[in-house]
Amino acid sequence: MAENNTGVVTNKTSGMGIRNKLMFWLLLIALIPLLVIGAVAYKSSSTALEKQSFSALETTRKLQEKSLEEYFIQRSENLQELSSSIDMMQQKIYDRIASVRDLKHRELMVFLNQHIKLARIFSRSPQQKSAYPLFSNPATPLASKKKFIKFYNNWMSNHEFASLVLIDKSGRVLYSNDKYIKEGLSINSNKKAPEYQAFIDGLKKPSFTAFAASPLRNNEVNAYFSAPMVV
Repeated sequence: MAENNTGVVTNKTSGMGIRNKLMFWLLLIALIPLLVIGAVAYKSSSTALEKQSFSALETTRKLQEKSLEEYFIQRSENLQELSSSIDMMQQKIYDRIASVRDLKHRELMVFLNQHIKLARIFSRSPQQKSAYPLFSNPATPLASKKKFIKFYNNWMSNHEFASLVLIDKSGRVLYSNDKYIKEGLSINSNKKAPEYQAFIDGLKKPSFTAFAASPLRNNEVNAYFSAPMVV
């Protein structure tokens, strides 16, 4: 009995071992396709995920690129508008300065023409014609000159002249109420002085001599209106 039982047990044990082996191999054979399918699925999903990620990154890059492009276009337009505004502002300022300059130039020309005309009127006035012979004669007493000196001073102050000087054709000063140009002075003594140029110009016609530093006046800057005297 014991031997038979042992033999039976041995046979059962051997039968279970074969069954397990068969199940193992069946499971292994069944798992291989699953593993292959899983690997393929993983690879496919990984590739799809990579493509999706790359596509998302590419879309983000394009959006950022477009955003940057729009930003720089907008900045460029703003700079152009700013440049245009600056140009317009500069043009307005230039036009305003030019208009002021033109106005000042016209006012200056009116002033110069008026005073040249006044110099001409003075040189031809009856009082001047009567006074010139008296002042050109050194022997004329001061009492005889006083009414004309008063006329000279009044005329000068009424017409906004700083001083008045009478000069004969030789360049000798006959009368002066200028603190630097004294009576008896020869204008020809310093031909670089603006007074000499005013004298030369005034011999020809009523003139304006531009501002210049005068050595006869301690280099003080002055301008002169001059006209030939009619006697």
